[in-house]
Amino acid sequence: MKILGVMTIKFHYAEKGFSFGVENPVPLANMTTNKDYPSVGFINGITRTIWLLANGAQYFPAFVFDKEVANKLHRFFGVKGSRVLSNNELFFQLNERGFRT
Repeated sequence: MKILGVMTIKFHYAEKGFSFGVENPVPLANMTTNKDYPSVGFINGITRTIWLLANGAQYFPAFVFDKEVANKLHRFFGVKGSRVLSNNELFFQLNERGFRT
């Protein structure tokens, strides 16, 4: 079966990856945006993302390679009231909450 063009036969990999929880998180989806209009592309992680959506996720974090792409992705698709975090900011926040990074 396919969901949004992705073979669900790969879903067991995503499900296994998510089963380890916060102690061993799956890699974030690596995304990009178009320069001129709202669109998103995946460099890696489309199966994990579709698995999250198929299992009720209303939003999820993503990884991008530069701040401009992060800001565009957030502007086009981000959660209202949220903000872009750098890796350093995210690590700091997780450490402050007691998660090992």
